[in-house]
Amino acid sequence: MIIFGFGRRRVKDCGEGATYTCPNCHNTSRFRLLIRRTWFTLFFIPVIPYETAYLELCPVCRYGGEIKKADFEAKMADAAADKSYITTS
Repeated sequence: MIIFGFGRRRVKDCGEGATYTCPNCHNTSRFRLLIRRTWFTLFFIPVIPYETAYLELCPVCRYGGEIKKADFEAKMADAAADKSYITTS
């Protein structure tokens, strides 16, 4: 008997992105950048990822949506550049 399934999802938090005013809760904050992967499983072990989504979410109300991979990578690069300007005394 082989047990397999579809739809196991894992979400990876990649940090903060740009600052926006959320259209849902009207708070101004730095949106979170997330990668969501959906996996094919065999005996409840994730084996092959078959879907990847790049998300940008409000940290207050979790409102947001899917963005393109190129936009996601650009926002990650911008966030890394913002962090490099911060100096500690």
